[in-house]
Amino acid sequence: MTQNNAPLHSASARFCERKNKVFKPIREAISKPPHIPGNFPQIEIVFACVDNVSTVEPPASTDRKYEKLIELKKLLDSGVLTQHEFEREKTKVLNDP
Repeated sequence: MTQNNAPLHSASARFCERKNKVFKPIREAISKPPHIPGNFPQIEIVFACVDNVSTVEPPASTDRKYEKLIELKKLLDSGVLTQHEFEREKTKVLNDP
């Protein structure tokens, strides 16, 4: 969040609060200069109002598993691993406690 869009985040959060929800930003887009007539500075914020659920942190081991799976997928996509090697390694990661 930059200094320029802080008021928009606050307004979005207040909107969600009126619905007894919590503001969750999804995507932001900020226009690029040069800002000439007809191309005015713009900020677009896409957000959702979600239920206010107490956040429970997943175990660190779960996060690490996802990181390993993402790395394996990158290796598969780049051709370093074959599909068979990927499946074998993925099984190892998922079965590791």
